[in-house]
Amino acid sequence: VADGFLDKLNGKYQFCHDRVQETAYKMLSMEDRASRHSRYGLALCRYTLKNINDDAMLFTAVDQVNRGGPHIVSGSDHGSLLAYLNLRAGKKAMDMSDFASALAFFDHGILFLDENHWHDNYNLSLELFDNAVKCTYAIGDHQRLNKFSEQVLSFARSFNDKLTVIYHAVSALCDASSLDEAIEKGVWVLSMLGEDLFQPSSRSETLALIEKTRCLVQGYPEDLLLNYNLMTDSSKIMAMKFL
Repeated sequence: VADGFLDKLNGKYQFCHDRVQETAYKMLSMEDRASRHSRYGLALCRYTLKNINDDAMLFTAVDQVNRGGPHIVSGSDHGSLLAYLNLRAGKKAMDMSDFASALAFFDHGILFLDENHWHDNYNLSLELFDNAVKCTYAIGDHQRLNKFSEQVLSFARSFNDKLTVIYHAVSALCDASSLDEAIEKGVWVLSMLGEDLFQPSSRSETLALIEKTRCLVQGYPEDLLLNYNLMTDSSKIMAMKFL
């Protein structure tokens, strides 16, 4: 303060100018920068765990931890916590339709996992990769979508756990006008879900089936259809998405 580099305002210290702060930062070694980012981030993370609705602080805390990098992890539990906080931040960013930032959080979260994460932290790993796939699809990065999808397809413990990435992979095929391949994969998924599709032999037969369905629906009052209970069977819901 006496040398004019810092100002004291309302009991708080701040640099007198952005250039002074920038110069001070550049004087630190890369290791020292990472260490300081990590310490600041971890201190803020303790606050975010108690104040789950403070989104701004969550983003700030996780960003600082990520600037520190995965080498700060002192054990698998520590890494899992940082991965979880990145998952939280990523989901918050997705809620705001900021898919690029969300993907960065999920990417960092994956980096904080240990090498046995699919065994030791299966649910956390699956959620990080599933959401990363959703973000890569949203921003049109099909190359990274395939990269994240390969991990889930290799390590998922059930077919249902693979459905999210398969759905977005099929959607990406549709976007790329690879409709025949998309339809083939979609029909295969539906059969795996127990929904075997009848394939009409001609256009006229297809139109006849559509008309038959229309007549069946017309037999129900609109109010009755609108007041039906929402579907809760996850397999049926996913089948409808593929349809």
